[in-house]
Amino acid sequence: MARSSGEAAAAARGAGGTAGGWPVAVVAVSAGALAIATASQWLRTSVGLVPGAGSGDLFASRLAVELGATAALSAAFLALSALLRRVGGGVQRWIASAYLVAAAGYLLLSAVDAELWRYSGQRLRAVLLGAYSLHRGIHMTWSVLSGDVCFVLAAVTVLGSVAAVVHRQLRRRPGPAPAPWAVGALALAVSGLTSPWLTGLGNEERLSIRPAALNVVMDLGRAALPGSGVDDPAEAIRRMGELLGKPPGWPVDPAYPLWHAVPDDEAAYASFRARPLAERPDVVLVVLESAQAWELRFEEPTTESKAPALTRLFRERGLSFTRHHSSGYPSIEGWAGINFGLWCHPNDLILGRLRHRRYVGIADVLGRAGYHRILVSGRPDWENVEPFYERWYDRRFLDFDLTWDGGLVEPMKRLYDEAPPDRPRLLTIMTISTHPPFSLPPGRSFPASAGLRERYMLALAHLDDSLGRMLDHVRASGRWDRTVVVCVGDHSIMNEWISLRSARIGTPNAGETWTTLLLAAPGFPGGTVDERLASHVDVAPTILGLLGLGVSNHFLGRDLLAPGIPDVPAVAAHLGGVGFTEGPFRLQFRMSPGSPCRKFEYAVLERAETDPEVGPDYRHGREVATTPADATRAGTVRRVLEAYGELLSQDRIAPPGYAYGYPERPGDVPRH
Repeated sequence: MARSSGEAAAAARGAGGTAGGWPVAVVAVSAGALAIATASQWLRTSVGLVPGAGSGDLFASRLAVELGATAALSAAFLALSALLRRVGGGVQRWIASAYLVAAAGYLLLSAVDAELWRYSGQRLRAVLLGAYSLHRGIHMTWSVLSGDVCFVLAAVTVLGSVAAVVHRQLRRRPGPAPAPWAVGALALAVSGLTSPWLTGLGNEERLSIRPAALNVVMDLGRAALPGSGVDDPAEAIRRMGELLGKPPGWPVDPAYPLWHAVPDDEAAYASFRARPLAERPDVVLVVLESAQAWELRFEEPTTESKAPALTRLFRERGLSFTRHHSSGYPSIEGWAGINFGLWCHPNDLILGRLRHRRYVGIADVLGRAGYHRILVSGRPDWENVEPFYERWYDRRFLDFDLTWDGGLVEPMKRLYDEAPPDRPRLLTIMTISTHPPFSLPPGRSFPASAGLRERYMLALAHLDDSLGRMLDHVRASGRWDRTVVVCVGDHSIMNEWISLRSARIGTPNAGETWTTLLLAAPGFPGGTVDERLASHVDVAPTILGLLGLGVSNHFLGRDLLAPGIPDVPAVAAHLGGVGFTEGPFRLQFRMSPGSPCRKFEYAVLERAETDPEVGPDYRHGREVATTPADATRAGTVRRVLEAYGELLSQDRIAPPGYAYGYPERPGDVPRH
């Protein structure tokens, strides 16, 4: 009996010792989560660092939600510990270890979320873990984690938690039972996680403060569920044709409604390859990182001081589309829109989780047409698109560590000069200096007092100077008189004013999608402006039109230079958010039925106004009242995008036998 009492006392001491370590661990992890939330908010809203997701008045709500998420994690383990108290200290030590692993993962996700905002301006979700190649290249991982105050705080917190629990275990002093702590943590979890609804925050505001771990879990759950389905897919596809301005009788093939087939593809390619070289123009495709359309209005005299090289191209032989929008946000979706001529998936990433689909890109088409294809770019592992680059281009310069555009000039000259002289060329230049948090050449730095706009403008000036030197090399090559230049922004980027209000405006907003499109070709009069709506999906068909190359494709857009083309809306999507632009107005709403809709005259510029938070800059236009017709239009667009998303998910974009978008899948052999 005495022996049994001694064993019970020992067990109680073991259990109590473990329980005694719980308050220390919970407080330490909670402090780490709050520190990350604080640092994240500072990163998002500090002038000169990042475009923020939420304004300062959401700070308290963000802290409450982060604390609630931490408390929910703690409550689960505390409750489990209480249920297993009688088992003994050994099992509880395993529970404590599991808690520390889960807490470390939670803090790491929060830290990566903060840094992802710093570098790309978006929240961490499960779909982005595959798109951003953290698991493929140490360069991206190091870019996210090195010098990150959030990661340092997380690491110190986790180490401190481990040390505290180990210390308590070694002392093995009795402590309070974990049940009261579990009840308190549960109450804190409920109050913290429900605070956005209790305080009356809107849907976009709740999304902007949702913890990273919750985003990832919900995203994984959504991906595991079957498709939402569309009540009448045929009707939704017909409505899609109306939005796209398709002729009566579209689609020709209901199984692949987006596919435009020509009678004899190979004959069309062979006929093009047989033309004299002078009739097969070179193409220079310049993808401008984060190009803000309101800053690059080439018809305005002030733009020459911001971007003299691009302004020169405009005046020399340029046609500028002043109302051009990216198909989505961020860069990974912009590249899909430009290369594939497709809208973004409403809830996913085409070049991310949907990369294993049949896609035919503009580089695929030109490769099959006999073009020698060159790419110059820095930092290629950001969005895990190297396999696409390997398929699209014959020669590539990719520098993982390059963050300034001047480093692209000499590699571009070398690859251009080494290209076969008897073949037409596709030269793609992907600029990088204006990617957040912006960069300048080695030896130059931003002024300490520089705000977000000043940093952007300095980076833009460097981009323009570097691009000007590359275009001058093409001008001097003897091929300029048969070179088509297309300068297009992969997307725009929110300025300070919009970023502080994006939780209310929604995503993708005009600050993220209203970007540049400048076409320059021999014979163009130069200095011409076109105010029709245009978008990424129009880029590829316009290039084919300039070349006179009519081949099968799934490009959704129009040849912008063809006579009598219809005026159609511009559709942009980003992870559940929709920006629908029609005429002078833009509707902002989410894919979830019944979500509120807002309406803006997005192109209204009010630079003369000042604001206590930021200086004079673009303010997302002027908000106007919505009408019942707007709500109906938003509902139609939702159904169309749901049907379109299912076409992508079911691999019904291109028929079998055409090139796949991601050649690493076994059995996928690209055709050129």
